[in-house]
Amino acid sequence: MFKLREQGVNMNVKADLNFFGILFFSGLICCSIALAGDELEKTSVAAEVNGAAITRGEVDAAVSRYLPQAYYHSGVSGEKKLEAEKKALEGLIERELFFQEAKKQHIRARSVEVNQRLDEIKKAFPSNKAFKDALKQRGTDIKTLKRQIRRDILIKKLREKEIDVHLTDKDVAEYYKKNTPKFKEPESISLKYIFIQFRPTEPDFEKKAKKKADEVLAKLRDGDDFAALAWSYSDHASKVKGGDLGYFHKGMLDPEIEKAAHSLEKGGISGLIRNDLGYHIIKVEDIKPSRQVPYDEIKDKLKKELTGSYEKKNKENLTNRLRESATIKYY
Repeated sequence: MFKLREQGVNMNVKADLNFFGILFFSGLICCSIALAGDELEKTSVAAEVNGAAITRGEVDAAVSRYLPQAYYHSGVSGEKKLEAEKKALEGLIERELFFQEAKKQHIRARSVEVNQRLDEIKKAFPSNKAFKDALKQRGTDIKTLKRQIRRDILIKKLREKEIDVHLTDKDVAEYYKKNTPKFKEPESISLKYIFIQFRPTEPDFEKKAKKKADEVLAKLRDGDDFAALAWSYSDHASKVKGGDLGYFHKGMLDPEIEKAAHSLEKGGISGLIRNDLGYHIIKVEDIKPSRQVPYDEIKDKLKKELTGSYEKKNKENLTNRLRESATIKYY
């Protein structure tokens, strides 16, 4: 036999969004018992985690996190809906595993912590009566809500203990020092571009494209403005920006175009570059030499990226460890 898990509430007005903002900890989704639909369907079991049931109603509530509620039943493909339901269910299973592990580790939520969260939720409503009416309307009560708050606090504390990483500036500096080659930027070039496209449905399309490309190139050789010509002649979306493509380093461009680009000096304009799509003309606007990115320039971004990477790994390790020893049944 399975046991029903503690459940929370689902609210959709502005105050309810604040409600959930308080109950969400580190991206973990708050469960719900207040869902539209048939009552039997809501309480049917989607999965069990060590005997604790995850209901279909909870999965539907979680799906609203991944799909806009207005389109859930009508505007979303069956494949997309199934994908969202699978993602939601796995998230709820992970949440249940974390909750059970927190209890196993004797992690506690003090009454003062629970009451503080409850007070924050109440403040999201215009009055105490409005708060109580909202709970009543959704078929829940203070006792159930406090149980949910306690559950969320336990999960939050487990994450802080097992997943969260707090890197010091020294940690980040040591990583940079040990991995200096990773922070070397390759040479990059800034290009402007004109593309004359082949139009196979037109007669003599290659001849017409060549004539047009030759005309553009002649104008460039005479000193006409590249950006203006890109706007007037180019068949590429970059024409709206005067042909500006931004910066590229080796390996990012079509080989023929890249070869031509790296043979030019700053300000240089290529000849016609032909491939199966049409004719291309490029201008090298700027060349940035290879450089070692200084630590002070990258330290904040590096700290954020390292923290995210380490926390992701910690979460994966914790989840895998808990799943290996758990009995999980799908229905």
